[in-house]
Amino acid sequence: MDIQITGKNIDVTDAIREYVQKRMDKLDKYLSKVLDAHVTLFVEKIDHVVVVTIRKRRLTLHAEERSEDLYASIDKAVEKLETQLRRHKDRIKKHNSRTRTPDFETAADLNLHIDILDGTDLLDVQEEPRVIRTERFALKPMSVDEAALQMDLMNQDFLVFSNQKTGNVNVIYQRKDGNYGLIVPTKD
Repeated sequence: MDIQITGKNIDVTDAIREYVQKRMDKLDKYLSKVLDAHVTLFVEKIDHVVVVTIRKRRLTLHAEERSEDLYASIDKAVEKLETQLRRHKDRIKKHNSRTRTPDFETAADLNLHIDILDGTDLLDVQEEPRVIRTERFALKPMSVDEAALQMDLMNQDFLVFSNQKTGNVNVIYQRKDGNYGLIVPTKD
């Protein structure tokens, strides 16, 4: 696996690179055709923070860990990724036993723009809400089942995706009863 390692406010030595490579090689048994693996190391106050992002064809994994020891943070991040991969593999087996979905590797990615507001209570605020953070990411075509898998894998409450059957942008979300809801916009 080819890994890009960057450090912010920290010198990434050969020993650190070797340790990260050795720990990430542990994930090879779960991954094939990895497009991109990026590890960012930085120090924040007294904590050593490790952020790992792995992109596979239609899957993105993310883990962030912090502790007072850099090597412990690396170990925890890799363990978190391994847990996500194991869970993903189990979900794939479960879904594949029910139905097979076509794999569209060449479908064009769409761009999506999301604005996230901070958690203040809008009733208490007299002024208009403002955009606190903006995230941009590639919107990939996938089936509803694949979107549910990706949402569970990333531990998110919702996922915006391009429905591969219709080509429209949809939102899948986790309901309070544990089931999933799907929002399909129409032009009525």
